[in-house]
Amino acid sequence: MIDADGFARIGVWGQTVPVAGEQVVSVRQNLPPLVANGVASPTVSDAAAWGEMLGPGPAVPRSGLGEDAEGNLLYAGGMSLDPSDLAAGLVDAGATTAMELDITPSGSKPMPPPLRRASYGNGPGTKPAGRSI
Repeated sequence: MIDADGFARIGVWGQTVPVAGEQVVSVRQNLPPLVANGVASPTVSDAAAWGEMLGPGPAVPRSGLGEDAEGNLLYAGGMSLDPSDLAAGLVDAGATTAMELDITPSGSKPMPPPLRRASYGNGPGTKPAGRSI
């Protein structure tokens, strides 16, 4: 979700996003969280639950976006990952919440780091992504 100030957060609509009074300008609808509370989804071993596979097995091009406890956005992607690989990489990088983005070669390209991040309770702040995987 991106708010009117350009700050991005990952969450479950109506549960963790948006914050009361927050003006939302963009939302990406997706599957359930790949990572929640720093733990991979219990369904990561079921590759079919994470999109139609494009090859003979569960290891296909996949990408995901996570958020760590400090609000940094974390990107992960690769040309031959199963859902558990993607979730494990994001958890290892510090993601407390994450979502799968895409499972096509065009969706598994690196993305630029976020330019700024809200620091809730202290107003907006500048915080580039600290890590990538």
